Amino acid sequence: MNEKKTVKVNKFAAFIRKQPPQRLVALSFVILIFLGAALLTLPSATYDGHDITYMDALFMATSASTTTGLGVVNVMQTFTTFGRAVLAILMQIGGLGVTAWGAGLVLMMRRRINLKERLLFAESMNIGSSRYIARFVVSVLSTTLIFEAIGALLCFLVLMQYYAPLRALELSVFHTIAAFNNAGMDIFGGQSIFEFRTNVWFNLITVGIMASGGLGFLVVRDLLDSRFRWRKLSLHSKVVLLMGGIMAVVGTLLVKLTQYGNISWLGAFFQAEAARMAGFTTYDLGLFSNAALVVMVAWMFVGCAPGSTTGGIRTTTVFVLVQQLKTVATNREGHAFHYTIPQEAYRKASIVTILSLGLCLFGTLLVCWLEPSLAVRDVIFENVSAFSTAGMSTGITTQYGTAARLWFCLLMYIGRVSPLTVLTMWYQGSAKRTHYPDGNITIG
Repeated sequence: MNEKKTVKVNKFAAFIRKQPPQRLVALSFVILIFLGAALLTLPSATYDGHDITYMDALFMATSASTTTGLGVVNVMQTFTTFGRAVLAILMQIGGLGVTAWGAGLVLMMRRRINLKERLLFAESMNIGSSRYIARFVVSVLSTTLIFEAIGALLCFLVLMQYYAPLRALELSVFHTIAAFNNAGMDIFGGQSIFEFRTNVWFNLITVGIMASGGLGFLVVRDLLDSRFRWRKLSLHSKVVLLMGGIMAVVGTLLVKLTQYGNISWLGAFFQAEAARMAGFTTYDLGLFSNAALVVMVAWMFVGCAPGSTTGGIRTTTVFVLVQQLKTVATNREGHAFHYTIPQEAYRKASIVTILSLGLCLFGTLLVCWLEPSLAVRDVIFENVSAFSTAGMSTGITTQYGTAARLWFCLLMYIGRVSPLTVLTMWYQGSAKRTHYPDGNITIG
């Protein structure tokens, strides 16, 4: 009997070893989601009288694991301390990826990371090279814990003015994990952080924590290695920081203008940054103007940096697309910061953008068909929010039927693991050597 079990285990291990990295990354999130859903359905996870269906548990587990933050139930009123801890752990693991924590455990056991594990980690963190992975793993985990510890302490100093110490501590830890991993899940009772709308310190602390996770670990490590000297930063880091600064300033101005003065400068800055990152809100987005929601949709769709805990097509993708437009318009080679932008970057940026737009448009059509009573603007907003894992909502999340909720679970999942990963995970094989002659197709 034991021999049969051993044979089955060995066959399963051999099957796993044969899988490409992108398939294993996608599978790891599926396992995490279903495990989280099972834990959330336990009696100890919810208060008496607040039992949730498996569909609700699956939605919440998907939202936490993909660091989205959309919710169909009130987290504080529905889940016990155990249930909230499960959500926090799902956000923490989902933010860095299952393979990042797995690689950390491997190093803790003083084992060497083999080539397969290095490729898997590089795929999960969306980084181009698998060299120096052991050092990068340690850097990622230590950076995460340090930033979260500092963030939780700063949040606690503010929240202890409003709550009892133990309550303030729980809120601080959960809020920090949600902010750093750009999940945006509400722990304050269903109104996100409305009550702190005028608290400058809490707004700035939250934005700082979100930005720490949104920069991407490659940029954080580059900043530390270069001692914050601009000239020594890599092209990737310069592009991320430049685009982040531009989007922060432009986003603040656009939200302020399109809300026709019905929002403070602090609120405009917070909402513009939260749209690209964690999705916390200090205002009721259902009352925002159509123009303001268009701005928010655009900012959610872009997101932050590759290798970060955020979603979206990424700021580097937008930068490359802009450079491609300049190349076509001027008929000159694309370059930035004295570096030539490779053709592969143009190709990948175009594919990512087309796939992402296609998913959001298809999702809008599908949900409008499934839920015809919902306003189109709200459906568009929610689809982009789910895909970009921003987690913002105009207040219609709880109105979905089962079919629509399943779609949003799938969309959040695709947004987290990236459309390219989902597209390429099905095919495994060598490229064909056959080359056909070029054909002429009229474009534009």
